[in-house]
Amino acid sequence: AATPRNPPSSPNVNTPPQILAETIPADGDTLYGNSHTPFLFSWQSFDRDGSKGLENVLEIDGTRYQGGELQQFMQSGFSEGRHTFRILVTDSLGDKDSTDKQEFFVIDALEAE
Repeated sequence: AATPRNPPSSPNVNTPPQILAETIPADGDTLYGNSHTPFLFSWQSFDRDGSKGLENVLEIDGTRYQGGELQQFMQSGFSEGRHTFRILVTDSLGDKDSTDKQEFFVIDALEAE
C-alpha cells in the first residue's frame, strides 16, 4: 500500500497592491472654499500577499506628494476651477497600482464681496 503524503503547501503568490475605487473626493466632486481651505484626500490601499510598507503617492494637478504608508492628506492652495488627482501605490516588491486620473472642482464660496 502506498504511504499517504501531505499535500504540498501552496506557495506565497505575489500579487500587486490594490486601491479601492472609492476615494475622497469622488470623481467629479465640487469642493467649496478658497485657497486657504484644506480639503481631505482619502483612499484605501492594501496588498493581499501581505507585503509590508506600501508606498502611497497622491498626485494633484501633476505634482506628486509622497505619503509613505499614509492614506489621507489635507491639502490647500487650490485656485477656483477644475483640478485633477490620482493615487499611486507601490509594494515592497515593486508591484504597482494606480487610480485613473479623477477630477474635482473648487468654487470659491468665501470670496469677498
